[in-house]
Amino acid sequence: MGSMSNVLQYTYQGYEFAADILESLKDMFAEHSRPAKTEAIKKLMNTHMVDGTPVRDHVLYMMSLFNELDVLGSTMNTEMKVEMVLNSLPPSFANFKLNFNMCKMEMALPELLQQLQTAEGIIKEQKPAGTLHIGESSSGPSGLRERRRSSRRILIRNQQRLTLLESRKEKVINLKGNVSTASKLGIGSGTVRII
Repeated sequence: MGSMSNVLQYTYQGYEFAADILESLKDMFAEHSRPAKTEAIKKLMNTHMVDGTPVRDHVLYMMSLFNELDVLGSTMNTEMKVEMVLNSLPPSFANFKLNFNMCKMEMALPELLQQLQTAEGIIKEQKPAGTLHIGESSSGPSGLRERRRSSRRILIRNQQRLTLLESRKEKVINLKGNVSTASKLGIGSGTVRII
C-alpha cells in the first residue's frame, strides 16, 4: 500500500486481502488495455520483413509484439505465432516455408529463429555475385521511403518498356545502316523481328 497514490490508498484502506485489491485494480484499469491490445494486433498484422534485412531483428520484433499481447491478456498458441512469423517473411524464404509445411514441423519461436538464421545464411550464399541489395545501404524510415520510391520508379520504367515493346511487337525493323550501327545495337546486319 505504501507505493500507491494517496487516493488509491484511501480507496483500498478497508480491503483485507491483497488479492481483492489486485482484482479491483484490474477491473479499474482493464478498459485502458483494449486500445493497447488493438494497437499491438494492428502492428503485428502489418509487420512484414523487408528482403535484405536481418531475419533475427524481424523475428525478435514479432516476439516482442507477441509478449506485449500476452501481457495485455490476449491468448495465442505457439502454432499461431509460428504461422504469423512465417507469413511475414519475404519471398526469398519461400523454400524454407515450403519445407517447413511439407515436413509438418512443429517448433517454438526461439527454435524457429535459429532455423531462419541458418536459412538466411544459405540464401545469402546462393545469391549471385552481381546481385544488388538495395536495402543494405540505408536504414531507418527515410531510407525505407527512398527504397520504396526507387522501387516504384523502376516498376514504372519497366512497365513503360513493356508497353513500348508490345506496341512494336509486330513491326519489322530493317537495318539499312552500316555495320557499325548494327554492331552498336549488338546484332548483325539484316532484318530483325522484335518479339
